Amino acid sequence: MRKKGWIAAGAVLGVLVLLVVTAVILLFSDPGFDGPEPSPMPEDAGIRAAKSLVTGDSFHLETAELCGMLVTAAQEHPVSWLDADGLRVRTQDGQLLTLYVPAVWNGKTLYLTAELEVRRDAVQKRLEAQVLSLSVGKLPVPVDWVLERIADRLPEGVQLTGNVLSVPAELPLLALEENRPLAALEVRELTLTADGVDFAFAVNADGTASLLEEGKDWLENLLGFTDF
Repeated sequence: MRKKGWIAAGAVLGVLVLLVVTAVILLFSDPGFDGPEPSPMPEDAGIRAAKSLVTGDSFHLETAELCGMLVTAAQEHPVSWLDADGLRVRTQDGQLLTLYVPAVWNGKTLYLTAELEVRRDAVQKRLEAQVLSLSVGKLPVPVDWVLERIADRLPEGVQLTGNVLSVPAELPLLALEENRPLAALEVRELTLTADGVDFAFAVNADGTASLLEEGKDWLENLLGFTDF
């Protein structure tokens, strides 16, 4: 009986070792990604964006162009663990986006694949991406477990609240001084499709209106007017 017990214990231990080895292999495996290679923005992108601003029509970016834009942004705001050159995306209907990112952690390369739901927060004026699922290599992992470890190592301008990543939906166009924009280009709509993303822009001049109001108050105080 004792011999059979040792055999059973050995079998259980062997299974556990096999599971651990399998998990490690899956964790460090590259799952690959079938999204398009990044491509530069087309030469007429600025003209098309300006036209869409005037006409109110959507400005379309192909998935490869969106990928190129994100790669460039990640290169301009690097973080130590993120391999910006290897970043890839795939868009889907229903506001879904798949993000693939090689990450270097403790000298080893891990491959993160995240399923995101993208939306716009009209109140906070931010573009948000809720992390629905996350895999490291070929192994699904808890979203919170990974996000907690990269929360303090995100690219500049990216915020993390719970499992939601966000960036400003406004790009300053004209500023009086740092952090004092007079006018901004705001993304009012963001629609993901199987072949890319459609943006709708608008110019937000809230800063200009605020400055004019402050100037009005200043003149009233200076000249002693009560109704100006």
